[in-house]
Amino acid sequence: MSEISSEANTSSFVSSGEMKSFPFSSLITKMNGGNYEMWAMQVKRTLIAHDKEHLILEPEPVQKIGKYGTWFKDNSLVMVWIVGTLSQDIANEVLYKESAKDMWDSLAATYSQARNETRIMQLHHDIHQMRQDGRPLHTYYSSLKSMFERLNSYFPACKCEQQKSYRDMLMVGVFLSGLDSVYESAKNQMLTSPSIPPIDEAYSRLSRIPIPAATVPDTTSAMLATRGRDCEGSSRADKGKPLMR
Repeated sequence: MSEISSEANTSSFVSSGEMKSFPFSSLITKMNGGNYEMWAMQVKRTLIAHDKEHLILEPEPVQKIGKYGTWFKDNSLVMVWIVGTLSQDIANEVLYKESAKDMWDSLAATYSQARNETRIMQLHHDIHQMRQDGRPLHTYYSSLKSMFERLNSYFPACKCEQQKSYRDMLMVGVFLSGLDSVYESAKNQMLTSPSIPPIDEAYSRLSRIPIPAATVPDTTSAMLATRGRDCEGSSRADKGKPLMR
């Protein structure tokens, strides 16, 4: 049997009327195997918003009453939604699963790195090695914060205020230490203040600091000056040569 594209599968599962409310099409980046954690988080939040997260978390109910009364329809609909967020190759891997939960579990078993200690160690290393290196402040800030969010996604939600405070302090410490020297004065002020601000506030303060534009060498003037010296040198050399008759 030939493999069917995810777009074709979408139309075969639900009617065109239902597809008008297709919730994932413009919200979620297609899962390509390397972005599973971000994809799973987005899918789960969208399902919660549509009161359908039970379809990926619970097996098929024996008694289909209450919110399970439309289980068959809801299950097919969520299967379509999931397939629509997968790259072509990955969609074909789960196309013939019997339920949305089977799809979800299969994708998690194949692509989840939730227990991948190597990945966690790599993220720790990358975070502590990150530097601004001349990039715009907002680019450096968003890149670093995104990496911290990915690292935190590997751990259970933190309910201890002391532990959360430590994580926040570590985040802002790494952020400040990686700044370019142009922010040195502001960085030292924050680090020596009675209370170090959280990373969002630290970024907000730094973004309001006027940074002078980098001095760009005047290459045109330099080229003209060089050409002038070359011409002058050639003129002197020509003066010492006998005239050709």
